[in-house]
Amino acid sequence: MKKLALIVATASLAGSVLTTAQAQSYDDRWYIAPALQYINIDNDRPINDDGYGLNIQVGKPVSPHLNAEIGIFGNLLDGAGDNDNFEQEQYGINLDLLALADRSGFQPYVLAGVGMMLSKFDQGIDNNSETSLHGDVGIGSLIQLTENGLALRSEARYRTEFLDDAQRVNGEEDYSDWVYSVGLHAPIGAAATAAAPITPVVRDSDGDGVLDADDQCPTTPPGEAVNSVGCPRDDDRDGVLNANDDCPNTAPNVRVDSRGCDLQDVITLRGVNFHTNSARLRAESYPILDNAITTLVRYSNLQVEVAGHTDSRASDSYNQDLSQRRAETVRQYLINGGVSGNRLTATGYGENEPVASNDTPDGRLQNRRVELRVQN
Repeated sequence: MKKLALIVATASLAGSVLTTAQAQSYDDRWYIAPALQYINIDNDRPINDDGYGLNIQVGKPVSPHLNAEIGIFGNLLDGAGDNDNFEQEQYGINLDLLALADRSGFQPYVLAGVGMMLSKFDQGIDNNSETSLHGDVGIGSLIQLTENGLALRSEARYRTEFLDDAQRVNGEEDYSDWVYSVGLHAPIGAAATAAAPITPVVRDSDGDGVLDADDQCPTTPPGEAVNSVGCPRDDDRDGVLNANDDCPNTAPNVRVDSRGCDLQDVITLRGVNFHTNSARLRAESYPILDNAITTLVRYSNLQVEVAGHTDSRASDSYNQDLSQRRAETVRQYLINGGVSGNRLTATGYGENEPVASNDTPDGRLQNRRVELRVQN
């Protein structure tokens, strides 16, 4: 019974190794393990010479630290001296669990198993055979020989054969032999190839030198200089990007227009033109007014007067009316573009504030103008 308890304890040890093992990758191929055996017999057996034999194990790793095996063996115990005419042949099958501490290089292990044995007795005159159960505990090791997993396997088992009533001699309930073996441990098939690591796709979709994962402006136009987060640069921090900044070194906290230059108190909208004797805008005026809208939206606290001017041709009253209507047209365009009407007034000054001589075509062109006059 003590020997049976030892088998149970060793099996419990194998289970403990399994449950406490950390998850890891391992070679889970089936394997075959042929070996030569030497049997150091129990002194209580009715035979006085050790034996020898063969065994073959077939197994498979079932966890990072546990193998399950089924094996067959055949042994010959040959009598000597007074038992010279006595031979015992043993043929058996066993089921084992192997608990391994490691799976690389030198691999020690402990084992526990159970099985069934057929014993044939040749006593010179009488021959008979018996079957019995047996239990094994033991230790062993694998020493890897090749990269494919071929290993040298050596093992020592303490095998206990449990006898029934008909087999008992001199009151013995069991025989316990030491079984030593040495052989090979050969995996079946090729080792699994480790999957190639997945390389994450690194992209810079707009080609600005900042990866998409860090790019806060992922659609920057080609060739435009960007900052560390992939957005167009504004080196003087005036709110106008470098690409559009005509005054790239503006002093800090200075109000600037849509071109990045100092915002003047009076902004002349050069290029804002009207059809002759009309308050209807010409098409070339639209981009200039759109730039003005950008500036006014940025500085939402500005109060602005839209001032209309004419040259001196026609009567004073006509010019006054025309300049007022033109100022009103520009004011409405700004409102339509998103500037609050509460911030805008429109005033026509007619021909009363010339900036050049009305005696020349160029002078009259300069006098026909619209201005934005900042009031605060």
